Amino acid sequence: MGYEFRLPDIGEGLTESDITGWLKSVGDHVEEDEPLLEIQNDKSVVEITSPVTGIVEDIKIKSGTAKVGDVLVTIDDGSGETRAEPEEPVREPAAKTAGNSTEPGGEEKAGAALVNPKFIVDGVDIRMLAVPSVRKYAKTKGAELTEVEGTGRKGRITKKDIDRHLDSSGTDADRQGAAAEEEFFCRHESLSPMRKAISNALLDSVSKAPQVTVFDAVDARGLIAHRDRFKGQAADRGVRLTYTAYAVLAMASLLKRHPVLNSEIDDGTGDLRIKEFCNIGVAVDAPSGLLVPNIKHADRMNLLEIADGITDMGDRARDGKLTSYDMEYGSITVTNTGPMSSSGVHMTPLLNYPEAAILGLGRIQDEAVVNGEKEIEVRPVMKLSFTFDHRIIDGAHATQIIEDLKVFLADPETILFEG
Repeated sequence: MGYEFRLPDIGEGLTESDITGWLKSVGDHVEEDEPLLEIQNDKSVVEITSPVTGIVEDIKIKSGTAKVGDVLVTIDDGSGETRAEPEEPVREPAAKTAGNSTEPGGEEKAGAALVNPKFIVDGVDIRMLAVPSVRKYAKTKGAELTEVEGTGRKGRITKKDIDRHLDSSGTDADRQGAAAEEEFFCRHESLSPMRKAISNALLDSVSKAPQVTVFDAVDARGLIAHRDRFKGQAADRGVRLTYTAYAVLAMASLLKRHPVLNSEIDDGTGDLRIKEFCNIGVAVDAPSGLLVPNIKHADRMNLLEIADGITDMGDRARDGKLTSYDMEYGSITVTNTGPMSSSGVHMTPLLNYPEAAILGLGRIQDEAVVNGEKEIEVRPVMKLSFTFDHRIIDGAHATQIIEDLKVFLADPETILFEG
């Protein structure tokens, strides 16, 4: 039981059209004047809008050719009875329809266009004047579309045309602006809840913390040699040993040497909060967006345990199985763009607010370096980017932190001497 919607006449004297696609499926809710399907005429694809609000019950013609007047779809509009557009077509006046004429006695020749009377105002099909959103806007403003001069493409009426009509103060500049608005149309999409949360967090970061980034680079020969030495043993235990794991281990040691790194500003009191735990976050590029789960108590873990934890977090992030606890109580963050970059350049990572700092790792690549004997040689180099909250850390202190980090990364075994 529902409203039977028939293929309307879209002008141009056509008696049939090809259905190219449905924009709604059975069971979907559709609003009045919302696009329902697309049909192909001899010039373009045209959107056909729903004449009623309701639930799509049955699609009668899913594809192929349909004739004007054929029932396309049944929509449950809540009326509780089967209703249909008039079987007897309403015909446009002869003056409005090319190729039609009126015989003496008031009868029209065969071939007059079939149209939905809902859209006929003073003999004019208002669907030809404006798109559904503009028709809805005109309805809310109480404007008659047949009285509005359209300045859009092919004479289409825009929202600015309606506003200008209502206040009768339009100018050439208004008309030009309205035409440009339709020509350079922008499609709007809603952000996903996850994308909104990421957006709000980043905005919070840049608006609350004065952020400074220090760029440096480290000779990666020792780091590469150490990983090559132990990655086989790690693989035997089912662990993927990455350079990110080395950076997390190094940052855990740095938090002990520089406790201010493990702090944040209390937005309520303005006090400095020193954290008595060491949870190192690792940025993960997940399908839903950038996530930063953290390794809890990283200072109590060895290199392989950290590497295994990073792999586990990455897998759960990409599978959508992280919990809020996984991303709470962070100390500092490490992000590695090396695997995604071919140039190994520096970056300017934003703080995972309210954390005091974030370390960015670049790709390891060969570069020409001047050695101690003033000779040029090629060495593998890793770029480092260190962003910090300048309210908490001064530039000189940040430089010292980077120097300590470079020592750890250049020779990972030096971390063994840290308490």
